[in-house]
Amino acid sequence: MQYFFTEATLIHAIRKLYGYSQKEFCVFLGYSQSTLSKIENGICSPDMKFVIALSQKINIDLNIFKFGFVPKIPDYLLNNESNQFLQHSYLKNGLFSSKTVYTLLETIKERCEIEIYKKLNIPREYFVFKELKYNLQLFKDILKYVETNKVIELIEDLKTKNVTLLAEDSFKECLLDLNIIHLKNIIKIEDSYEIGLSYSDLEFTHHDEKMKDYFQHIIAFHLFNELNVNVSPIKLKKSKYDLVLRLNAG
Repeated sequence: MQYFFTEATLIHAIRKLYGYSQKEFCVFLGYSQSTLSKIENGICSPDMKFVIALSQKINIDLNIFKFGFVPKIPDYLLNNESNQFLQHSYLKNGLFSSKTVYTLLETIKERCEIEIYKKLNIPREYFVFKELKYNLQLFKDILKYVETNKVIELIEDLKTKNVTLLAEDSFKECLLDLNIIHLKNIIKIEDSYEIGLSYSDLEFTHHDEKMKDYFQHIIAFHLFNELNVNVSPIKLKKSKYDLVLRLNAG
C-alpha cells in the first residue's frame, strides 16, 4: 500500500493544521470559498497562483505535492497548545510512524469493512504528516473493533517475502526511535539477525498475554513497513528478553 496523499487531502490537512475554517482560509489566501471547496473535494486541482499563495503565506515546502505527504511539521506548530488539530491522546509520547499506522488502518477499513477512523475518532488527514508518531493506546483501541487475531492476520498478510536485509545501523536506528523499546542484543546468524528487545517500561498484567503477542507483531510490522525488511517475532523458551525478532534476507 503506497503512502501517498492527493493534493485535495494535503491542502485540507494543512488548513486544519493551521486552525482555519474554510472561509478564513479563503480570506487568508485571497481565493473564493467555492474554489477552495472544489480543490479540497478533488473536483479541480490547485493552479499555480494558488500554489504560490500557499507558499508565500504558509512556510511549507511545496515539494509536498511531489512527495504526497508533509515530511516536516514546523516546530512552532507542534509546540502550539492552542492548535486543536494536533491535541490528541493518540499522539502523546508516540512510538509508531504515521506510515505504519495508516497502512494498518487503511487495511482494516478495506478488508474488514469497518469505518475505523470514525470509530477511533481520529481524522484521516492526520496521516499526511509523516513526522507524527502514534502511541500504543491507538493499537489497544483498535482491538475494541477488530479481534486481536484478525489484526495479526492482516499484519502478516501485508508482509511480502521478497525483501532485502538492510544495514544493521538502519534497523538499529529505527528500533531506538521507539523510545520505550530497549535494544539489548544483536546476533548475526548467517543471512539473518536475531534481536533481543526489552520494553520493561510497559506494564502488562498477567491477563495481557494476547496484548503482548499483539504488541510484538506491531513492532515487527513497524520495522517491516519503515525499512522494507522481512521481520518476524520468534518465541524462545526462558528468554531473558521481552521480545526476540528475526530479520531475514530475502
